Amino acid sequence: CAIELAVVPNGFEPVHQLRACIQEQGGPPDLIVLDINLPLANGHEILQLMAADPQARSIPKIVLTTSEHASDVQAAYAGGASGYFAKTADFGAFVKMLGSIVDYWSMATRP
Repeated sequence: CAIELAVVPNGFEPVHQLRACIQEQGGPPDLIVLDINLPLANGHEILQLMAADPQARSIPKIVLTTSEHASDVQAAYAGGASGYFAKTADFGAFVKMLGSIVDYWSMATRP
């Protein structure tokens, strides 16, 4: 299964890039991974924008961030996140965790 990764430079780009992706690829991505701490618009604001967008609403959205604050976790789920994971400082463990997230959601969204 090929994985295509799109990285956006700030918090305003995800919704614009998502719309372009849907038009170019003929459908939405299987998974969106975002951070709470983004410049210009934070992850909570992005979740709210996507919750209001009919094309983005049903896409699984995973928050992968350094924050373990209960308020951030609660706000992410309230905003429509499908999962919330705290980043680890250990790069090997981070790569393993990210691989597990992608593997799980790849199987969960497969028809």
